[in-house]
Amino acid sequence: MIRRHADRVGADLRRQGKRARTVSLKVRWPDFTTYSRSVTVERPVQATGDIATPAIELLDEVFRTEGRHPVRLIGVAVTNLVDDEMQLSLDDFDQAPGQAAGAPRVLRQEALDRTIDELRSRFGDGSVSRGL
Repeated sequence: MIRRHADRVGADLRRQGKRARTVSLKVRWPDFTTYSRSVTVERPVQATGDIATPAIELLDEVFRTEGRHPVRLIGVAVTNLVDDEMQLSLDDFDQAPGQAAGAPRVLRQEALDRTIDELRSRFGDGSVSRGL
């Protein structure tokens, strides 16, 4: 569910030509107790995975501190938006063992996200979904 929210948020950012510095999570239990958590990321993000990962970590933090409960509502949001300009760092060029050289991971992921956005725009939201 969080990844689906992150996918929509990321698509909105890409469509608007923006990146986000802060990722936020809101969780509500059936008794309407609501928890909100935010984290400022090291580098502004717009890729689905780069939004989902901190959101999942925030959910884990809520579950650790407040205990696991059934969830009535869950949401992912981003704030502190900046224009879509990015400077790569040396860390972006790290490769997993056995992986061929090529574009940095972040650029490959963002190219994939943009392709998915284009397919959904052309053929509908249900035309492409992400695997686990």
